[in-house]
Amino acid sequence: MCAEPAFEQDADITDPDRALRLFPAVWPMTAVPVLGFPAVTVPVHIDEGLPFSARLIGGRFEEDLVLDAAQAIEDRAGVPPLWA
Repeated sequence: MCAEPAFEQDADITDPDRALRLFPAVWPMTAVPVLGFPAVTVPVHIDEGLPFSARLIGGRFEEDLVLDAAQAIEDRAGVPPLWA
């Protein structure tokens, strides 16, 4: 859900300089909820233990379509749950 690959665990709290570099990578994604569009992020691949994801954004009041599409992608991607 950001403009670069997934960050390592605790990147935002272990190194202040690294934390400052995270903000520009994630700020473009803040517009979606502010504008009121439904969105979901779906993991589609794991590389070196970190997830790569696709972000799906729908039109207003299309939450059901976004969630159905996310479920279809998740079912086909074969990415195991990261919390398992």
